[in-house]
Amino acid sequence: MKTAMADDCVNRIRGLLTLVLLVLASPHLLATQLDQVTLKKELEEQLIRTAAELTGAKASNIEALIWDNRLKIIDCEEEYLITFPFSDGVTAKVVCPENSWSIFTRIKIHNSEFGFRYLRNLSEGDTLSRGDVERQAINHKLKGDMVTHIADVIGRSLKRSVKASNVVMVEDYEEIGFSGAAKDDDRSATETYVLISNGSITRGQRLSPELFTPTIQTEQAPKDALLQGVEVKHLETTRDLTSGEYLRKSNTKPTLAVRKGEILTLSIVRGMISITAQVRASEGGKIGEVIELENIDSGNLVLGMVVDIGKVELLN
Repeated sequence: MKTAMADDCVNRIRGLLTLVLLVLASPHLLATQLDQVTLKKELEEQLIRTAAELTGAKASNIEALIWDNRLKIIDCEEEYLITFPFSDGVTAKVVCPENSWSIFTRIKIHNSEFGFRYLRNLSEGDTLSRGDVERQAINHKLKGDMVTHIADVIGRSLKRSVKASNVVMVEDYEEIGFSGAAKDDDRSATETYVLISNGSITRGQRLSPELFTPTIQTEQAPKDALLQGVEVKHLETTRDLTSGEYLRKSNTKPTLAVRKGEILTLSIVRGMISITAQVRASEGGKIGEVIELENIDSGNLVLGMVVDIGKVELLN
């Protein structure tokens, strides 16, 4: 009897202590949530101010993408150090100088000017094709003149190497008349092969060289037939193709190197230790772009840079 009463007393005490702990913890949890709102507002203001100074965009057109609940900000006594280390101009690295804490986040600039970005690395002397570039919003200041009519440079040779995600600039090419239309460009005798599909290709399918056979160009070939040497891995079809069809500019478009929802393998190397994780792309991205990735096991979000078709690297 005494044992039963003692056990009952212990259970009541435990219940009371649990209730007290919950009451004491609730204000702390609420304070933590309020602290995050305050910290994020402070960081938001600094991000927008820094981005406006660096890009020349109006502060009212800049949006800081930091309000995901999974993103936690620490209190930094000094101002955060904010840089935009990548050529996309919208990926920010935030560092607290007193303890080296850092995160990557992004901004979005509304009402941007439109131009073109390269989808892959190109070397000096390479000839530009329509599949090498894509029209995008350009939201930061540029040193030089941006190409706004892509026809002016299609078929032209580069006078310097460029990287994926770089903005297409007038200075990348030999002297050109920029009137909105390209000058006639004589094709060399070696550009005499076009690409013919080996079998059926589904609309939206990423392309690869194995899907096509180079065939000597004849008068029957369409004027916009793609020539041998085009990197077809950067393209996808805009409609179904049957066996024996020409690959053309009119039935292709640049493909995303990573598609939303695509499962990818992310390798993380720290010294002698290498860790592999499966991640899901939360959004699509082109080569050179920074995208959000979700760890399939933990659900945590990280940022990674798209480096090739179906390949990403973790931002350090």
